[in-house]
Amino acid sequence: MKAITSRYGQMDDEAAAKLTEAELYSIQKTMNAPFLEFVGFDEVASKQSNFQKLEVINLRLQNVSNIDGQVGLRELCPHVVELDVSKNLFTEWTTIFNICLQLELLKWLNVSENIMGEMPTNYGYYRFPKLKSLICGTMRLDWDTVLELGRVYPFVDELRAPLNGITTLDTPEGLFPNLAVLDLEGNPIGGWEEVCKLAAIPRLEHLNVENTGITRIYFQKSNMFPNLKKLVISCNRIGDVGIN
Repeated sequence: MKAITSRYGQMDDEAAAKLTEAELYSIQKTMNAPFLEFVGFDEVASKQSNFQKLEVINLRLQNVSNIDGQVGLRELCPHVVELDVSKNLFTEWTTIFNICLQLELLKWLNVSENIMGEMPTNYGYYRFPKLKSLICGTMRLDWDTVLELGRVYPFVDELRAPLNGITTLDTPEGLFPNLAVLDLEGNPIGGWEEVCKLAAIPRLEHLNVENTGITRIYFQKSNMFPNLKKLVISCNRIGDVGIN
């Protein structure tokens, strides 16, 4: 909570507030845009510091490792729908899940660049059906952990897990019923046969397997990926494309 109040609290120092206004006018000068008008500084500051109205919170690079209490966050900012806690000091998935327990309207979550320990054995206790977008890049995740996250966040329609340690993609049917966007860029997957296992995701529309070590692509004659509209395969050394 300290990170939220520090980042989004209203300035009570008039000199600091004037400095912020001066910085904005400096931007106007740098952009050579004299027509650009900045209005309502007091109104913006007041709205920003009304934590009850906050819907989007960005705490990237704030050295956050835990939350202060289980009730305070819910009371402080109950209407948050987007939360970015990327590149902080989190090490436990339980901490992230407890944050989600308090932010009951949360739909978009970025936890990238936090190196987590193993998934807790009681992860099945947590379930957040309202979350629609989950971003978890550069976290050293394997696919088993991603599948476990799929059970915690069962109805995500966007899942981005680039630059992890994913090598296999065995996917049980029914696990990602709403998933439409899947980003696996930069994972050492290697074989197209692994990518084919994602056919178990029925609504997949956008699949990014850029820079994953794929050298061959082939499609079976069966109706694999019936809803796929975009396949990103750049930065792979593909030497063969075929239909079986």
